[in-house]
Parts: sequence; structure tokens; C-alpha cells
Amino acid sequence: EFILEIAQQLRERIVAPNECIFKAGDFGKEVFFIAHGTVNIWDQSEEKVLNTLGKGNFFGEIALFKDLPRTATARANTYCDLYILNQHAFEEVFEGYPEIVKRIQLKAEQRSQRLL
Repeated sequence: EFILEIAQQLRERIVAPNECIFKAGDFGKEVFFIAHGTVNIWDQSEEKVLNTLGKGNFFGEIALFKDLPRTATARANTYCDLYILNQHAFEEVFEGYPEIVKRIQLKAEQRSQRLL
């Protein structure tokens, strides 16, 4: 049921290798889910890769939950198929799934701490 609800709200985006998905400092109102490919998460100076994410991972949730500018830069490492969920749809869908929201919030907090 949850997957069906969320699938109806997702937008697809295909990105090429080295394409910037978002930059540190950008204002973010979306979370991204990786369906195919890998994405590098760079520090604010874009000198160091903090994490490489692949199929089944999500990113961009820190700005969404904390209502802050992006804390890192996301750049495609390979061709990627991404699914994007905007804040309004996120809040609407996740309203009925508090346990899933808690897991995503925990992941956002863990990632946020690593960036400090």
C-alpha cells in the first residue's frame, strides 16, 4: 500500500555521469531515490567524496527534514535513473506511515552528524 501511494507521486529524472544533481547551499525541497546507477555525495568544497550511493538508496533528505540549505553536493558517478519526491507529496504520503518517517529521519540525522 505504501509503495503504491509513493509510486504515484514520484517524478523520474535521468542524469549523465558527472552531472550535478544539486550543490551544497542550494535550497532543497525534494528527496531522491536511486533506481539505477551511482551518485557521489561530495563535501561542501567538492574536494572529497563523503559517500557513494547506489540502487535502492535515497539522498537529499537532510534539507527536506531540517528545512536548511543542502549540506553537500550530489553528482552522478554513472548514468542514473532517479525518482524524485517533492516535500508536499512527501508529507502527504508519509502522514500515514510514521514508522517509515522515523527511519528516514534517523538516517537524515546520522548523515547530518557525519557532515559536521
